[in-house]
Amino acid sequence: MIRKAMLTLVAGAAILAAQAGPAAGDWVLKMQSPQGELEFKFTLAADGKATFENPRLKVEKSAVEGKSLKMTIKRERADGSAAMTYDMKATIDGDTMTGTAETDMGGTPANMEWSAKKAK
Repeated sequence: MIRKAMLTLVAGAAILAAQAGPAAGDWVLKMQSPQGELEFKFTLAADGKATFENPRLKVEKSAVEGKSLKMTIKRERADGSAAMTYDMKATIDGDTMTGTAETDMGGTPANMEWSAKKAK
C-alpha cells in the first residue's frame, strides 16, 4: 500500500514538473504600450505558476500546456486608479516567448504584442 502511494506521488510530481518543463525559470518580458516600452521580470515555476518581481503585478492565474502559456495579470496603478487586467497568451520556443496581451483601456479594447527572453 505504501509503495503504491509513493508511486502515485512520484508520478504526480513528474506530471507537474512536465507542465512548464524547460520553460521554468526567470524571464524578462517586454511589451510596447502607449507610454513606450515596458519591461518586467517574472518567474515561471515548474507547475506553470508565474510570479512577477513588480509588486503591482498580480498573477490571477497562469498555466503552461505544451508550448503555450496563458496568464491573467492584474496591474495596480501607481496613482491608485482602477487596476487593469491583462489576458496574456504566448508561444514558448526554447528561451523565447512571443504573444499577445488583451486589456481594456478606458472602455476601449486593446491588443498588444509582447515577447520574453529567458534570463541568463
